[in-house]
Amino acid sequence: MEPRDRIILSLDGFKSFEEAFAELDKVSAPGAIVKVKALADKLGTFVAETLAEEGYRPFIDFKIYDTPDAAAERVAVWRDAGAEFFTIHASGGEKTMKKCVAVAGEKMKIVAVTLLTSFDEEESIEMFHYTVETMTKWFASSAQRSGVYGIVASPREAAMLRGLARDDKPPIIFTPGIRPAWAEKNDQKRAATPAEAIRAGADYLIIGRPIFNPPPEIGSPREAFARIVSEIES
Repeated sequence: MEPRDRIILSLDGFKSFEEAFAELDKVSAPGAIVKVKALADKLGTFVAETLAEEGYRPFIDFKIYDTPDAAAERVAVWRDAGAEFFTIHASGGEKTMKKCVAVAGEKMKIVAVTLLTSFDEEESIEMFHYTVETMTKWFASSAQRSGVYGIVASPREAAMLRGLARDDKPPIIFTPGIRPAWAEKNDQKRAATPAEAIRAGADYLIIGRPIFNPPPEIGSPREAFARIVSEIES
């Protein structure tokens, strides 16, 4: 996999599809994986269909938490709309994950979310009564048993999750909370730089604001993207 293909461009934060597409053009990354949530909520399958028509690879980030049948119904809708990736919550249970994987088939990849990167240690204990590491490992193990394509986890837990091999295959890890040294952390509490995440074992890096809204000294979104690609290469 080429370094540029490890970057997933997140469109979270854009209020309109027109604005989001204009910003995508500024990055100049044809064929990139593009993550959408709010716009998909607002505009429906049009988002995935349009992204696919324009040569992008749609990543629908709904983090579904629902009954097996209800979750599978949504998977089927977005599978038929051309989405390549679709997220569900590992906390929804193995029965739900397995059914989603079966419905997705070979057309769409199911990615299970472990513990949100906005959680810190105190919040994890308050919510689940266990540490971030314990809950992440538990959710990831459950997802692996369910046969999902990959898991979403903080770069801080990526190295630990590399040991959760299933059938001698390590998990494919998608990491949000990526913040280059020159970017603000914003709401991410378990963040890491692109280089730190790759060294820890991440396969894909989910990045939005640092690319689309870089500091003036970094330059344009295209220049920010190029800097991150260079950091991954190094």
